[in-house]
Amino acid sequence: MYNSSVNDEQRLRFKLQQLKKLFDFKALLETDTDIKSISKYYKTNRFFYTFLSNRDNFIHMAISRNGKLRKEDFLVQVKIVEKYINTNTKNILELATGRGANLIYLAKKYPNINLVGIDLPNGQLDFAIKNGGGLRNFKPEVGDFHDLSKYSDNFFDIVFIIEALCHSSQKEKVIKEAKRVLKDKGIFIVIDGFADKSNLNKDELLAKKLVEKSMTVASFDNYNSFIKMLINNNLRIVLEEDYSLQIMPSLRRFEKDAKILLFLPTFIAKLLLKLFPQDFTKNAIAGYLMPELIKLRLAKYGVVASKLG
Repeated sequence: MYNSSVNDEQRLRFKLQQLKKLFDFKALLETDTDIKSISKYYKTNRFFYTFLSNRDNFIHMAISRNGKLRKEDFLVQVKIVEKYINTNTKNILELATGRGANLIYLAKKYPNINLVGIDLPNGQLDFAIKNGGGLRNFKPEVGDFHDLSKYSDNFFDIVFIIEALCHSSQKEKVIKEAKRVLKDKGIFIVIDGFADKSNLNKDELLAKKLVEKSMTVASFDNYNSFIKMLINNNLRIVLEEDYSLQIMPSLRRFEKDAKILLFLPTFIAKLLLKLFPQDFTKNAIAGYLMPELIKLRLAKYGVVASKLG
């Protein structure tokens, strides 16, 4: 087992070797990351996300400012969105709302604001429908964030998406749709993981691709390229914040869970891999590798808010 004196590149290589004993990298790298696959992934992982989420059904990363994971750390993302709410805010749209926890929090606090959340069917949306059933101002709907044609132009004051835009291979299409439904001076907020380094070596590139495939992510796009994409679509950047280090307590939790499988006797681990669906077991790959991607600056986790007009 590695120790803290081993440098980060050696640790990444060690982790890849450990994973290769159990997982077929070639087969995993050939798996699809289309909409059908994403929906299937979230359906398969319903229990997994229930285990990882807090009791309020927040299933995104916790942003921990003091180095320890606390319940209130799951609220940081929605409170960032909340900063852009004012007396003129009437309509808010969350793309890929999942279990609806963010909008349920806002709906209870702002009863006069209309809150709409869309997500793919057969994933997590039924949690949102059930948990938000008593809220008149919260409307969870089936939808694909690449196509917001059911909504009028210039309708929403805020559009936001948390840890889901990474699943898209057509991010500019999502940006254009968000821009269309936003009012003038409206805010588009993206909170997600991004690639943060060019010219990756062999191990780094493999680790990045494995994490993407294990999370059914199309690609962690380069952060600076994503910023340029927003600007090229006439969205003005009003906020950039890097929370990479603040999500480490969450990542360490995932890493700890992954080690349960990886450090079992090999024959037992392989038996478990046969017993459980691949869409569930492959989470161990992301859980085990993500801390190294952050430490090596291969990836970052951040907030970008942009303004229309």
